[in-house]
Amino acid sequence: MHNEVTPTKGYDLRQMWGDTKQAIDELLADIEADQWQLPVVAVGTDASVLGVYGHLVDMAERLVDGESNVLAACGPDAFAGSAPSATSVDSVRDRWAAVAPRVGDSLTVESESGRGFIIDLVMHEHDLRMALGKLGRRDTTEIRYALVELGRNFSERVSDQGLPPLRVTVEQWGMVAGEGYAVECVVADRYEFVRGLSGRRSASEMDRWNWSASVTPWLTAISETGAVRDTELQERDPRIPAHMRDREFVL
Repeated sequence: MHNEVTPTKGYDLRQMWGDTKQAIDELLADIEADQWQLPVVAVGTDASVLGVYGHLVDMAERLVDGESNVLAACGPDAFAGSAPSATSVDSVRDRWAAVAPRVGDSLTVESESGRGFIIDLVMHEHDLRMALGKLGRRDTTEIRYALVELGRNFSERVSDQGLPPLRVTVEQWGMVAGEGYAVECVVADRYEFVRGLSGRRSASEMDRWNWSASVTPWLTAISETGAVRDTELQERDPRIPAHMRDREFVL
């Protein structure tokens, strides 16, 4: 039996959808025409701002149409496999406006597709923020929700792969990933840990978390996508003073 992870009861998926949608709408409201083609490196070399926006619309439409496999994973592979149908800014905006009022009815904590959609939405909000140089909203209910959901999946992967249990401490939240008594531990910044779980951190970036042992045994289990980034994303925390941004934040 897996170690128990804090349940997601008490989270309002409809509220999180509304807040995140509003944040994305505000983020994209007044960007310049050429910014729609900016690369979204957190997703992949072929992803653009418009492409990620189109992906979110596709996911929302699939969700309200009742598809059960809305989200296989929240990283680059899932994005590439979804074939986002972004044709023009106006057409994507029109589809977004048309589907948005129907999304709330599809979001319940019992719905795996609904839970996956929220995580995908939140991760891509921050992918877009990085691409547009608008880093922020790192301390939100949505990030905490993603932490619990992705943390549960991480715990299951540790168990399924027969890895040593690991005690995880992330600010005011913690768990034991895997089964049994954990000898080793890791302490990390919440946002950094969530982004690592969603496939947006390289091995070297995750190695700079505070580990009691080498990160290596758990590398195959950390990412929801089943793989870690080949290169560092360097998604710097804007709260870090400019003269310290050539190094990683250390707790």
